[in-house]
Amino acid sequence: MRQYKIYYHPKIPQHCQIGYIHNRLELKSVSREEADLYFWWRDRNTLMSKVAQLDDKYCINGNLIDTSYGFVKRRVKQFFGFTYDKAEGVPIRIPYIFGEIPFVITELMGRVVFIDPEEVFDPLWLENFKLFCEDYLDYGEVSVVDRYVISVDPAPSDDLFFTVSGKQKEVLIKTVSALFLRGIRDNLWKSQSEIQE
Repeated sequence: MRQYKIYYHPKIPQHCQIGYIHNRLELKSVSREEADLYFWWRDRNTLMSKVAQLDDKYCINGNLIDTSYGFVKRRVKQFFGFTYDKAEGVPIRIPYIFGEIPFVITELMGRVVFIDPEEVFDPLWLENFKLFCEDYLDYGEVSVVDRYVISVDPAPSDDLFFTVSGKQKEVLIKTVSALFLRGIRDNLWKSQSEIQE
């Protein structure tokens, strides 16, 4: 398997799920000059002065303009047709990896469970959700309460691993890593094809 070299900007994240993916796929953290691709794991408003430096190679989450509450709320209105002031209920965490939603994560009767997204959301909602993420988020996790998107996180914390079983942790890392690797391959190929044209 090819070892992909990634430049994490602004630096490699700590205490995040991406660290487990990085290790499983044996990715290599390198300088910008050595990298095959970049990984932008904070929104563009965080370090706007650095954005121009990341446009010469494919960048994971390169279109992640803003993750603030107000921006997310406006985007919800755009793609779902409604807005909210306050949402109440059990939070649902939705891993989103290059257009794929392998499962959703929530708590049921005091236990963390992984559920097929189609068992929780109707097809129209899922279609709108993918449109919400398209050209915005490549990799990350979206929190939803009562069908309302509350927050977008491009660097999901590894806190979840302390509340799930060893088997669940392995399933999450294995599944997300496979989708992450496929996303890297597909987007690098697409990016290189566009350059050649």
